[in-house]
Amino acid sequence: MKTHTKLELQTFRATVTSEVREGTFSIVPLDTKSAGYNDMMIVHTQKTEFQFENKTPATVESIREGIEIEVTTNGIMTMSLPPQINPLAIKILQPKFKFEANVLEVTEVIRVAPTETGEMPVGPEVIVRISETSIINGDGKLVTIKDIKNNDELIIEYNGMMTRSFPPQINATKISIK
Repeated sequence: MKTHTKLELQTFRATVTSEVREGTFSIVPLDTKSAGYNDMMIVHTQKTEFQFENKTPATVESIREGIEIEVTTNGIMTMSLPPQINPLAIKILQPKFKFEANVLEVTEVIRVAPTETGEMPVGPEVIVRISETSIINGDGKLVTIKDIKNNDELIIEYNGMMTRSFPPQINATKISIK
């Protein structure tokens, strides 16, 4: 009679410390007590689920050195140094990149001119896309793109990813109208 040990899922946060190469990348767990090691090698498979913190699908191409992730694993790892794990899921924790801007034009996207404060994106203009973006007015209430007017002052949060086009384009995660 065979007996099977039930594996418990483990989830921990980590910082990515290398670029993705040949399906692997290095991490340093933020809490070494829960993860057990100072550094680990992630070996992802086709079964590894990637998603952003807001539950939108992601890919391994979204992994960048320096970002924080949440790793879910079944606890199995190699006995090598550094240990290697095959994660079941990787959640990309979105950093809070943000900048202030003045609205130049509102259509299905928002064309803005970043001001001098905050983390300034490259270029004098930025196109802001808003598919699943929370837009908050000065009273803290949720509003829609129709409530944004030319010359409004905005605080725009995004995931740090920006196109190399001119003007650059971003997908906002949150917009606050000042």
